[in-house]
Amino acid sequence: GGSIVEQYLRSRGITIPIPPSLRFGGGAYFGRYQLPALVAAVQAPDRRTIAVQVTLIDPRGDRKAQVRMPRKTTGALGLGFLGYLPWARSIAPHSGCGCAGRAVRVTWRTYARAAAVAATGVATVSLAAPWWQVTAARPGGFAVAAAAGLCGYLAVSPEADDRWLLPTRKLRLRLLGHPLAAPEEPV
Repeated sequence: GGSIVEQYLRSRGITIPIPPSLRFGGGAYFGRYQLPALVAAVQAPDRRTIAVQVTLIDPRGDRKAQVRMPRKTTGALGLGFLGYLPWARSIAPHSGCGCAGRAVRVTWRTYARAAAVAATGVATVSLAAPWWQVTAARPGGFAVAAAAGLCGYLAVSPEADDRWLLPTRKLRLRLLGHPLAAPEEPV
């Protein structure tokens, strides 16, 4: 019995009463699949919410959803991750961070992405009002920020290379020719 969140927590051996910082919700996975979700608020000592983590749950309630990225965190936790990366790289230089839903080697792109997440989290936490109210009040500013964020995400996400970097390189070759091709001889 109990909610799907209670079932999920019990399957992990957690039997305490559910605190108010944990909620049940629905989450869309890449806009396709509606899955149950555990929404956890991470709070600062003064009880302000500084980060939110959403864990998509398998509809049976006994495990995380079996999707590529079942857990997403946003907020000031990015600062901690940015501090973790150099330590992880020094301990195991060829290991991956798992931040892309799979083991991805820690490179400059990982640092850039972690810094972007941290900056977004700090900006979100430092707003005078919830982000959705700020967005509603300034939709043009939000559109510009969202477009810049998407471009930045594509630039630093190695898993997106096959969607934008390779096609861009092929287009450049088609338009400008191969940079190492021998010049054509006049006839």
